[in-house]
Amino acid sequence: MIRMLTVGYCDGIRSERRLCEEAHLNLAYRWSCRLRLEDEVPNQSNFSKKSTRPFSRQ
Repeated sequence: MIRMLTVGYCDGIRSERRLCEEAHLNLAYRWSCRLRLEDEVPNQSNFSKKSTRPFSRQ
């Protein structure tokens, strides 16, 4: 998730939902986030859960 946020920051993507869509469609994002084609892209709700509770174990 940190890699996805870094890629989004570098590309100027502010929306976490848009970032997840781009990672789902764009192979360059998948490569830079070290996601294989079979891997599931994290959902936007995962980002919001981690931002509200950064040290929780979920």
